[in-house]
Amino acid sequence: MNARFRRVNLNHADLTGADLTRAELWGGKARGFCLRDTDLTGARLRGLDLTGADLRAEHRYRTQLLGCVLDQTLGDRASGRGGVSMLTAGCRSREHPSPFPSQSPAPGALAQVFEGHQGRVQACDWSPDGGRLVSAGRDGSLRLWDAAGGEPLAVLEGHTDSVLACAWSPDGGRLVSAGADRSLRLWDAANGKPLTVIHMLPDREHAVLEPDGSGFRSASPGAWRRLGWQIKDPETGRIECLPAETFGPIPGMDP
Repeated sequence: MNARFRRVNLNHADLTGADLTRAELWGGKARGFCLRDTDLTGARLRGLDLTGADLRAEHRYRTQLLGCVLDQTLGDRASGRGGVSMLTAGCRSREHPSPFPSQSPAPGALAQVFEGHQGRVQACDWSPDGGRLVSAGRDGSLRLWDAAGGEPLAVLEGHTDSVLACAWSPDGGRLVSAGADRSLRLWDAANGKPLTVIHMLPDREHAVLEPDGSGFRSASPGAWRRLGWQIKDPETGRIECLPAETFGPIPGMDP
């Protein structure tokens, strides 16, 4: 299906048997929502109030629940294809400290808690082979996990504000993240090293920086109005702002 629904009122809606493959449902009301025998393969449900909802879907491979309310929610432990169940992050329940404490895990269901972020988890994604997970947090970090055992594999740091989104490349070799610091960052998924940093600037301008911030790779034609260097005077300690082209021309801005 691959559809997107935002701020839709789904209270007591009955989608029994529907095809919601790779669908995205964001920020709506879904109390008493019925998804029994639904195909939720690859679906992402974010910020939904699922109080009293029935999530006993037939297929739930790589299904994600992000920041949802899960009071009296049914079907939270049913296993999916290959023994992989729903992945939950940042979900809450007014009844219990854990989203799904009231039921025993079904055979083959994923019952794993991934702990390490120092704040709310904003997003997460499965690797193409299903062996790893990446999570994005308000603490400004990305974290890689072993999907089967829950062990942390790496912490990716570089964003200066909350990380809002993350995704794998189709081959599983790279990761991309988007942050509230208005930057997109490309990472090597094997070693966690940053590959590229793209800063989004006002007026739809952008600049591509070296991963260590030492220089510019390219920039849009009008980006020079927003770019510059901050240099600290070693004698006075004062911070001086210099034009971006002080140390050489910026690629992409040459006349």
